[in-house]
Amino acid sequence: MDSNLVNLEDRLANVHDQPLIEFKHVEKKFRQMVAVRDFNLQIQNGEFFVLVGPSGSGKTTTLKMVNRLYEPTAGNIKFLGKNVTAYPINQLRWHMGYVLQKIALFPNLTVAENIALIPEMKGISKSEITSYSRELLERVQLAPDIYLKRMPAELSGGEAQRVGIVRALASKPPIMLMDEPFSALDPLSRTQLQDLILDLHHELKTTIIFVTHDMKEAMKLGDRIGVMHEGELLQTAKPVTLATDPVNDFVASFFKAKDVLTPLQYELNDVIADNDHIEYTATLPEKSVKFTPHENLNRVIEWMTQHQITVIYVFIKQTHNYAKVSTLDILNFIVHQY
Repeated sequence: MDSNLVNLEDRLANVHDQPLIEFKHVEKKFRQMVAVRDFNLQIQNGEFFVLVGPSGSGKTTTLKMVNRLYEPTAGNIKFLGKNVTAYPINQLRWHMGYVLQKIALFPNLTVAENIALIPEMKGISKSEITSYSRELLERVQLAPDIYLKRMPAELSGGEAQRVGIVRALASKPPIMLMDEPFSALDPLSRTQLQDLILDLHHELKTTIIFVTHDMKEAMKLGDRIGVMHEGELLQTAKPVTLATDPVNDFVASFFKAKDVLTPLQYELNDVIADNDHIEYTATLPEKSVKFTPHENLNRVIEWMTQHQITVIYVFIKQTHNYAKVSTLDILNFIVHQY
């Protein structure tokens, strides 16, 4: 191996507070067409970051530059503080799980053999591979004794996608790249897999970069969201900030078109009464203030009045979405409780 190449395993053992992934003035051209322009971004270790935007905005191109399926025309991309070109390309990709819309399981291999491919290349023992494969299949609600022996042709679309997620996680990568993985599924399977990947993210603390064109999906999944349009990263922020303080008309219209602030159609009674599963967030120009789920609603009203806040956003933990509630809504709710 070239002595100038960096050993990724050594760097992984010393991860601290540095960004896991960093883009610096990245540009990608295909002939004369600029697909991504002056892209700058830091993604932190353990973060669930979502890139969202319409078709042709440069999301997938950006994702593919992380694992070097595409090379940038200009700028550089760092992984653990070093340019991605400093690592042997196979080693780089073995440490990045990759999940696509079309999962592309090898049709001539069983589920067990598909899952074991990368771990075997990394030299992980067969016993450890088998044990972790069974554990992951159980986590995605596929019975190992049934599914390990199945061929890809025997799986439904949702089952194949679950196996694809297990295959991407099987080598315990520090980062997962997910390119519109649920867009071809029926609504029920899509919702189930969104919930599943959130649970896995919380349990395993794996960093995820997730590409989607669906703003509702982005709002549900992302710790932070980056909005792209025509190759440019327009705004990067937490979901509630994007919803309440869009940087320009395009971002505002993208939210309005998807109706992301009221996806649940909850009655006010449902939202406020379910105190075990909500928190109240009021956004001020300089900061966000959160009230605990069991906060007295009269105190919330007093605080809103004091700071001249007329609307708060209720975060519903079961679905990871926000619902907008006004001062008047809360007052009417309190009055009708007596």
